[in-house]
Amino acid sequence: MPTVLLIVIALLASSVALGMFLGWRYLRHLPAKPVLIGVHILLGLAGLKWMVIDLLWRTPEGTALHSVGYAAALLLAAALLSGLLAPVLAGPQPAARGGPVAQVLHAGVGLAGFALFIVWAINL
Repeated sequence: MPTVLLIVIALLASSVALGMFLGWRYLRHLPAKPVLIGVHILLGLAGLKWMVIDLLWRTPEGTALHSVGYAAALLLAAALLSGLLAPVLAGPQPAARGGPVAQVLHAGVGLAGFALFIVWAINL
């Protein structure tokens, strides 16, 4: 298994684990920790960057494996964008503007992208 792949798995798994912790805090109505949110974003962004630049180009284009990797990258990018946009769309009163729905969508898309990434990584 290439070292880069292990690094990407560690980055994305850490981002998922931290996201689950942040989601637990959100459900418990505990105050947000901006530093943890920043680390969550940076881990996800770094994992996505390494996946696309250093790993996705290694799979032959037009193959099923490349398509799975591409779909995983798109889902992870959508999760990143939805996570960044959720607080902006929610505004000062998140519950009144669908904040919980945005968080659930962010988590669902992120987990789907991570699961697809794992399937893709196993077959590299």
